[in-house]
Amino acid sequence: MSARLRDIARETEGIVAAGRYGASGGREASLSTAIEAARARARTAGPVPGPVPEGPAGARPS
Repeated sequence: MSARLRDIARETEGIVAAGRYGASGGREASLSTAIEAARARARTAGPVPGPVPEGPAGARPS
């Protein structure tokens, strides 16, 4: 994977962890509601279904 793609992935992970990002014009765009909805619908597939992990420590927006 290229350094550019790693940087994009790192930035995306930071945005998801924060639940928001700085949009154009200096305004802040909140993603926390959409992220929580996606987490609520997330499922795992495998031989034995299990719970979906919460994500990295501190990933949930306050």
